[in-house]
Amino acid sequence: YYAGAVIDTDTEKYYTAPDKTLSEQIEYPQLFKQRKVVFENLMIKIGSDKDWEFKGCEEVIFKNCEFTSESCILKMISVGNVTFEGCKFSDFKNRVAYISGINNLTVENCEFIECGCTYGWIQASGGVFCIYDGESFNELKLVGNKLLNCYIARKTHDSNCWVTGVFFGFDRSSNPTRVQVLNNSFVGCRCIN
Repeated sequence: YYAGAVIDTDTEKYYTAPDKTLSEQIEYPQLFKQRKVVFENLMIKIGSDKDWEFKGCEEVIFKNCEFTSESCILKMISVGNVTFEGCKFSDFKNRVAYISGINNLTVENCEFIECGCTYGWIQASGGVFCIYDGESFNELKLVGNKLLNCYIARKTHDSNCWVTGVFFGFDRSSNPTRVQVLNNSFVGCRCIN
């Protein structure tokens, strides 16, 4: 069985592996513009040189994947539907994802371990996910997720600046029409300074 891009066209990319350990040698582009992009049953390490960007996709799906990151993140820009299902994220120090201009976001049965971000002097929201400029944001669904020692922090304490939202934070006009938050657990999570 093949490990890698089993579908690789101008309109769709589908990466998978029969066993996660076989996926460690797969090389991925850092920019995705296809209509549909799927990652399933993979171990993915996002390096330190460039964020992964998804621009203008209709649908992006991550299913049963394990992620680590040196310092880069996932960026979803003008994407229709984004789904994270049964994934595990470890040691993201600059958030897991920055999301702007999407329609629907589903995060279901995922684990986040030691993920978050630290800021210097500015106000900040969203330790694991930050939704920015979400005027077209229809639905946010967070179901059955586990967060362990996740955080959002400022380097110093200042009463004029704040941090908020260990799991999710919204910046600028982000008002989803429907929000579903069920059965999530938070252990050792914190907003610092």
